[in-house]
Amino acid sequence: MRWCPFTFHTVNIYYGLLMNIARLLLCHSFAVVVAVTLADSHSVWAEPASGDAEGFASIFNGRDLAGWDGDPRFWSAADGVIRGQTTGTNRADHNTFLVWRGGQLKDFELKIQFRIEGDNNSGIQYRSREFEKWRIAGYQAEIINKPDVVGFLWNEQGKRKGVQVGQFVVYHPENDREVVGQIADRKALRESGHYRPGEWNQCHIIARGNHVIHRINGRQTVEFIDEDPEKAAREGLLALQVHGGKPLLVEFKDIRLKRLTNSFGDARVLFDGHSLDKWKVVPDEACESWSTVDGAIVTLGKPRGYLRTMEPVTDYVLRLQLKHFEPTNTGVLLRVQQPDRVWPKCMEAQGWNGTVGDIFGIGWKFDADIDRRYGDGGLDPTGRHVKTMHESNEGPLGSWIEYEIVNHGSDLELFVNGLLQNKAWNVEERPGTIALQAEGGNVAFRNLVLIPIGK
Repeated sequence: MRWCPFTFHTVNIYYGLLMNIARLLLCHSFAVVVAVTLADSHSVWAEPASGDAEGFASIFNGRDLAGWDGDPRFWSAADGVIRGQTTGTNRADHNTFLVWRGGQLKDFELKIQFRIEGDNNSGIQYRSREFEKWRIAGYQAEIINKPDVVGFLWNEQGKRKGVQVGQFVVYHPENDREVVGQIADRKALRESGHYRPGEWNQCHIIARGNHVIHRINGRQTVEFIDEDPEKAAREGLLALQVHGGKPLLVEFKDIRLKRLTNSFGDARVLFDGHSLDKWKVVPDEACESWSTVDGAIVTLGKPRGYLRTMEPVTDYVLRLQLKHFEPTNTGVLLRVQQPDRVWPKCMEAQGWNGTVGDIFGIGWKFDADIDRRYGDGGLDPTGRHVKTMHESNEGPLGSWIEYEIVNHGSDLELFVNGLLQNKAWNVEERPGTIALQAEGGNVAFRNLVLIPIGK
């Protein structure tokens, strides 16, 4: 059971929220108006980051197909572009692939620009296998001129259903596929113009352990965890597709790969979308302010406190989305120490709207860029507050914000909507729990997943 003096079931949420209307309105809060539904008024906000983080390397020389292998009837390269083309007279009888012969990919990030013409589709294969020459089976990021379809997961030559745009899926053993969350709204993505048909677009794939995400032009399109021991692929080939059938022209350029050297364990979902039984509310009297609505954890923000996990962890990637229903403060508390109190010793990934990505040390030792480090009186080389590297990229109030926190050894990195916004080092290393903070206003959290990092 959830550690509370009573159980507050999801079916009672709406009643509880309505009972608080008077209190919230008197506090000039519009929380209830927006907390009653978590339907997306905005998709997850993102702006393509400029430049690449360290570690990316080009795997296409821009001149020819050196290092790549495919049917020369369909594949060519010139002027910085790889072209896959079929015509009415030069048809592909089946799907055929240009295979990168640079080795097997395990944990990696791939960024690739693409452009497609014609009433057909293409794809980017990864962690895949070659069952015949130039024929590939495995995970595929779909390329097609349909804004609410491009970037979905297709299992090439497999029988498992894919992951549609906007879905967070867990593949369990025995072909059990579970949609555990929504990471984007397809209609909102389409209306946002995030994909530009017939123009150059970027696909970004991140694979760590059994956890994978796809992005198109900075917007996350799918997320999945593959727990099936028979069908999950932890490494394999990279390849580009020419689809059989109708005439097609697909082009690729700026193909950059970053091999990840950390050892990633099996990802696990921290919140099942329904129950808070595996979480503890601090303080006890704050139980009524925490609830679950439409697959998200929601806090009214008062009284102040936090909702924490039960098991201490040290090294991990933590992914989640958060949403502000009003201008307010919140945060994600990391390596939370005992005793439980407001506030415990921990590191905080700030969640206050407008400052998501700031770092606060709450009784915790760490180093950071002194040009962005502040104390109560302003710039302070030993201050507990570190401001973000860039201006806020959260998007409009009410958008779902993608937050990724990497706690590895003595290093801490915070990514907001895919952009590295902050880092600290020489962070005190102690195992601790993870907590979601309530500090005054109405906030929601969803799609919480932990990817362990080995030593």
